[in-house]
Amino acid sequence: MFSTLPARPRVVRLAPLLLLGCGAQPPAASAPTPIVEAPAEVPPAAPAVAGARLESGELDCALTATDGRLTATCAEAGLTCAEVARAELAAPAGPEVVWRCDADESPRALVVAQASAILWVADVSGQLGPGGADCDLPPAITVAVVDVVPDAPQELYIRQTGCTSPAQLGDAEGVWRFVDGQATPVATARMACEWVGDTADPDAEPPPEDAAYNCVGGYLAVEAAGGAWSVQQLEPTLDGYISDVRDAQGRLGGGHEVARTPLRWDAASARFVPASP
Repeated sequence: MFSTLPARPRVVRLAPLLLLGCGAQPPAASAPTPIVEAPAEVPPAAPAVAGARLESGELDCALTATDGRLTATCAEAGLTCAEVARAELAAPAGPEVVWRCDADESPRALVVAQASAILWVADVSGQLGPGGADCDLPPAITVAVVDVVPDAPQELYIRQTGCTSPAQLGDAEGVWRFVDGQATPVATARMACEWVGDTADPDAEPPPEDAAYNCVGGYLAVEAAGGAWSVQQLEPTLDGYISDVRDAQGRLGGGHEVARTPLRWDAASARFVPASP
């Protein structure tokens, strides 16, 4: 994925960060396509390098790290990067510094730097899912440091909310672990919603605000209590149309009954799976 400087930095073809369905609009008021989570594809480990290039949309930026500090030099459009987390994520002992880079007041990339090396670059500009689906309005993003994998350094809990395309709305989140300097998701969840109004007739009466979306999916709960971490899958019981109003945790479907499925770490698959009853 990367090449070593000082030669021209290698172009980084950014892989999607998280899975989220945003695509062509089906007939009005139809049920969303059920979400089937495919096993995560673990990319080959890549050596840490001193520089990389970010190409995303109109952006063409050279990224370099010095003592964990990230510098972005762009051909035209500007990229502003700010530190959002610092943690022990990968070997050798860090700390690793997580940077969020914005352009036009929207998140565009996450970058993890360690000393003078760049470990990971992820596109969060709205290019989501294996088909390269677009979010017309880029999602908001939050990053938290967690420690949920046994006998391992810390991990990143990344949440994206508000991926908006015509008549569609979605969220996605996941826990990311570093192995041999490469990040891979070990727990994921997403919520996909479709507006139930008549998109073929701009003069049609819109649906009520409290019943404007048909949604499927859920979220993660990554929590620490009494010094112990837990991961749960949250699935709201959405037995009808809902609004786009979010609860205090920023989740859709607030006020509905929520099924909580505890997840456990499965060393064989290197992922979190449903715990045994």
